[in-house]
Parts: sequence; structure tokens; C-alpha cells
Amino acid sequence: MQAAGLRWLTSDSYTGLEFRAPGTFGNPNWAAAFLAALVPLSLALARTTERSRLYHGIAGLLSIAAVATVSKGGAAALVAGVLVYVALDRTLSNRRRNAIVVGVAASVVLALAVAWKWELFATAPWLKGRLFLWRAALHLVSEQPLTGVGLGGYPAAYGHAAAALVHGDASAFIPLSSIDFAHNDLLQYAAEAGVVTAALFVLVLVSALVQAYRSNDPCSRAVGAAVSVVFVHGLVDAPMRVPSTFVLFFFLLGYLVPASQRATPRWLVFVPIVLLGAFQGVRFTAGNTYWTRGRDALRAGRPAARPLERAQRLLPEHGRSASQLARALARAGRIDDALAAAGQAAALRFDFDDEIFRLDLRARSLDREGALRAWSEFLARFPMLVTPYLRLGALYLQANDRAAAIAAYESVLANPQPTRRAEAARAQARQILPRLLAKPLPAR
Repeated sequence: MQAAGLRWLTSDSYTGLEFRAPGTFGNPNWAAAFLAALVPLSLALARTTERSRLYHGIAGLLSIAAVATVSKGGAAALVAGVLVYVALDRTLSNRRRNAIVVGVAASVVLALAVAWKWELFATAPWLKGRLFLWRAALHLVSEQPLTGVGLGGYPAAYGHAAAALVHGDASAFIPLSSIDFAHNDLLQYAAEAGVVTAALFVLVLVSALVQAYRSNDPCSRAVGAAVSVVFVHGLVDAPMRVPSTFVLFFFLLGYLVPASQRATPRWLVFVPIVLLGAFQGVRFTAGNTYWTRGRDALRAGRPAARPLERAQRLLPEHGRSASQLARALARAGRIDDALAAAGQAAALRFDFDDEIFRLDLRARSLDREGALRAWSEFLARFPMLVTPYLRLGALYLQANDRAAAIAAYESVLANPQPTRRAEAARAQARQILPRLLAKPLPAR
């Protein structure tokens, strides 16, 4: 359906060759986690039924689909799931099991060595960004190790952690894209709910693997392997944030519970899952439809508040639509509502464009000194940004402080940020600076 051009089923963030998945899965990485988890289950069904060719074919198709997401974490999780499925077989000799463990350990060490040799930790954008997010999570853990910042609190607390890591260094690296999660489920659990919660999550995984090993039937082993897939992928992304993978993870854990082997009416298990799936499907489909309408209207300069408000009611956890709703409300002159929507967006994700937009809205109700103070404080926290210098330059001009305005615009030109927004800011500064420098500064 996505290939047929149904845009409301296709993410606007992923436009390359990868399989794009906004609705059920959220993004290609999360789709990879879900699909890869089903591979060991298919392999187990191939061993326990007479239709082995069918299920081997399904396992192959799922593997191809997982790889087609172009998710590096998904590919690693797929390999990990198959290896765990093999290693949990109690008939496997200790020699072969040890060979698998040694091979995995050697592969991890080799991958780290290659990344270090090629300086991928400092040059690969996707890896640099994730490392910064993990450091931010660890910073939050160090501040509140037992309680965390609260469930769902990582995006809202990220700005504080990022500013602490940057520590006023204008040359420090910081991701400029929007931040919705830590790209590591384990670290996010530790940051939001404390180290005890994170440790218990690891204990749940270990218990599941032990139970799968003791059961020693192909399906139990496959379930243990599928749980491992979600966990491994969660070390580099956040598959537990999407309802489909979250439900799959705990459904698989429930299969391994010894009590689940007793005679239980199937409808007690499947009816709630079907109802939840239907509810989520309707909610995501309708929410994405309204979001697409509002997003397109906002880009075209048309009134967009109504469809985006409906999208937010259906998808209250979606930070991007909340951000776009704030802009649509501001364009409609509803400044107070826009500030409220911007605050909701800030609780769901961290985005520098959103922070700057909120400051612009707040500055409307501040006097010149208050606005200068607000922008200066923001710039002190994130000195590598460009737009705050533009705002300060304009405010200094209003205050007839031409020397400070020149210094602000020169800082814009000196900023090396390689983005379109920064280049547009530098072009604006190039237009303003010659007029300011043409007149001599007053003597002090």
C-alpha cells in the first residue's frame, strides 16, 4: 500500500530505499525489530509441523523484509535471534555452544576495533548522535539513580542533560535533529525509572532464556530467541516504544510462564490482543490521516489547526504533530493556545527548532531587556547554535547598541554549523553587516 502511493501510510522522514513504516511500526528500525523477532518463531514452526518448506520460506521472507528496512540494529538483532535459537538447544554440544559464544564475542570486538580504527565514533553521524544520547541518559542516571526522572521524562529532561554535557563549549558536538527517545531502551529505563528498574528488565530477559532452555522444545527456544531480538535491538534503538512490539514482547514472555501451559480458554488470550490491535489500528490510521492533511496544509500556508488538533486528540503521544499544531495555532493568531501546544510538544520530544519557536512566542510578551536576557541564557546553554545570535543582533539594533549587534552578526558568520538553516542565517548576516560596518562606531 505504501508503494501504491498512499502518503498517509508513509513516513515523511524516510525517503530512501528502505521499507518505510509509520503506522503500525512507527519507523523502519522498529519494523525491523518486529519482523526479525518472528524469524526464530517461523524456524520453530518449520520443525514442529509438516509444512516445513512453507515456514522456512516465511522465515526467509521475514529476513528479507527485516534487511530491507536498512536497519543496522535490525540486521544485528536478526543474527542474534537465530544464534540464540540455536544455542538454546540442549542437544547442542558444549563445544559448538562455546564456539557460538566465542564467535559472537570476537565479532563484537572486531566491530569495535574497526569503528575505532576508522574513527566512526567521531565521524559517523548516526553513531555520534547515539553516543551523545546515551551520555545524556547516563548523566540523568547519575543525578537520580534510584528514582529516575519519571516515565516518559527523558525527552523533557534531555535539554538539561545536553547543556550539562556541552558545558558552554561552542565547538562541542550535539545532535541537531529532534530527540524523541534515547535510542537505547535499557538506558532510557534507567534514566526514567532508575537503575533498579533497568536491572529488573535484564533479569526478566535472563529468566526468559533460562525458562526457554529448560523447556527445550523448539517453540520455547524460539520464543526465548524472539525476546532476545527485541532486547538486542533495544540496545541501539527503542522498539519497546511502539505498541506492536511492546505487546509482542510481553505476549512472548507470557508464553514462557509455566502457568500458561495449563488449559486456558484461548479467547482469554487472543480476544484482548485482537481488540487492542484493532483499537490501535483505527487510532493510528485516523491520526495519521489527519496529521498528513494538517502537515500538508501547514506547508502550503493554508489553515491547518483543525486537522492537527484532531490528530493530537488521536495521537497524544506524537510530538511532531504537537509541534506542527503549535505553529498552526500561532499562524492563526491563537498565541496562548500555541504556547500550550508547544509546551506539550516539548514534553514529548526535544527539538531546537521547537525551543526557538517557544522563545519567539514568549518574547512577544517580554520587554526588550527580558527578551535579551532570555535569548542570552538560551545561548549560554547551547553556544553552538546560530539563530539565537540573529535574534540577539536584532534586539541589540532595537536598543541602538550597534557594537553588540555587529558582534552578534559576526558570530553568525563565524559559526561553522553545516546546515541549511545555518547557511540561511549566514546569508542574512552578510546582508546586514555591511550596512552596520559602513558607519563608524561612536566613541566611548
